Amino acid sequence: MSRPNAELCCADSEGTAESKLFVWSSSNGGTSWMKYTKGTKSTVFGVKSAMVFKMCIQLRNVDYSGGDVANTQGESADFCCERLPSDARLQALDVDSLQPRHVLVEAD
Repeated sequence: MSRPNAELCCADSEGTAESKLFVWSSSNGGTSWMKYTKGTKSTVFGVKSAMVFKMCIQLRNVDYSGGDVANTQGESADFCCERLPSDARLQALDVDSLQPRHVLVEAD
């Protein structure tokens, strides 16, 4: 992606489901390279790299109806964020308090 500086790459990486990190270089006026995995590390003058962490924030006593994509078994909400797949469709995690079950919710 064409970007004049590395700071603009974070949003691009966050919005790309497969992207876990990016590398920015000044080539072609500035380019962001979205990466799904780290390759062999090397030192390149002027290049900037960053790992992008997608956050999972728990909201107590909040439910989102509809849009279910999948569910998984678990004993508490603490384990759900780790199980949340890297899928751009998944915007919320609904924990059923009556059963140890986590439902992945698709955004509208």
